[in-house]
Amino acid sequence: MTRRYNENEYEWLRDVHDALDRQHIKLFTFLVGQEDLLAQKTALQVAGKTQIVARLMVEEFAFCGIRNAEDIATCLDGYDQTAYPEGSQWSFTRFYVPQAFDAGYRLINDAGVLWQAFEAAHHKASLPGRLEIPMIRMVKYVSDKSLV
Repeated sequence: MTRRYNENEYEWLRDVHDALDRQHIKLFTFLVGQEDLLAQKTALQVAGKTQIVARLMVEEFAFCGIRNAEDIATCLDGYDQTAYPEGSQWSFTRFYVPQAFDAGYRLINDAGVLWQAFEAAHHKASLPGRLEIPMIRMVKYVSDKSLV
């Protein structure tokens, strides 16, 4: 669900922060969003709402997608290692390709080849900028079994 807080809601959160601080309780807020959240922070700063920014929007951390073969390997290793149901010995990889899995196949072994394929497609499409695959796309490729 997409939700954008208005100034009153930020002020309410600031008041909650202050009330808890008086009781020696630390409130940590994590606001997750796209570029518009950063724009909202800037607008609050320009409007002189520094108390909101100083309490609720102190640091910014970018959530990056997959940017290299090592990132793909980390993602694929999760499919190779994560069992469902928990404790069942059935990883996602084993579920989709049980015979290959039993013979030793792991998705992580294809990380380099997969990254090269993404790079080739990025180059062929003449897309601008550095290649970065959103995590949701990586999950879709794996769940569609297009890797095996």
